[in-house]
Amino acid sequence: MDSRIKIYDSFLSEKECAFISDSLVGPFSEKFPWTYSGRIVPIENCICDDLDDYQFVHSFYWGNKPRSDHYDLIDPLIQKIPNLAALVKVKANLNPRHPKVFTHGFHIDMNFKCTTGIYYLNTNNGYTEFEDGTKIESVRNRFISFPSDINHTGSTCNDKRMRLLINFNYFQGEPVERGEYDTGDGYFHRGDISKYEREGEGAEKKSGEGLPPDVSMEDIQEILSYHASGIKKSSNIRSFFDGIKKE
Repeated sequence: MDSRIKIYDSFLSEKECAFISDSLVGPFSEKFPWTYSGRIVPIENCICDDLDDYQFVHSFYWGNKPRSDHYDLIDPLIQKIPNLAALVKVKANLNPRHPKVFTHGFHIDMNFKCTTGIYYLNTNNGYTEFEDGTKIESVRNRFISFPSDINHTGSTCNDKRMRLLINFNYFQGEPVERGEYDTGDGYFHRGDISKYEREGEGAEKKSGEGLPPDVSMEDIQEILSYHASGIKKSSNIRSFFDGIKKE
């Protein structure tokens, strides 16, 4: 197996996994919308009967913004995926049971380099296959990741009613230590830990931490109200937003 393919079993807690699954196809799924997709892989890559190259999908994220009212469902996954820096695309795939287990065709998800991740929501005899012959079985609560330029294909299953998974495309970034510095606007930053965590642990607060010296909590409340309603609250708040736009 290519060493760049990573497998993480028991990725989420059982409670988290069950809630996501039940929300997509279980007791909580009454209002969860699925869309018919008449093409799984580009037609030139399709190796199965064209009549069988379909699935049902739900788009969570695409085009730099959430596309679903159910976006919060994937938050536990976003928080857990190693070194996830930015999302590109996230969608759920539902492949109905088929009498035969077959693959649809090797493909890559994106035309630029990023990382592909697959989170399997149910155990079945379907799998993800790579061009070198490696097969990753569909196991409930398993997450795999690999470079997006590795050709791969999914399969159908015939021992369960469906094969259910969530597909991620994302950029990775290694965590870095930003160090300690004064931002120049009354804030003081330490890259190792946020000031809120530090205060919660009873650590000493450094001079300059907290709100900028000319902004009160009342100002912050007005700013939040302005942002939520779009109504001008005061000339001071208007100046505050204008200042932000100029930076």
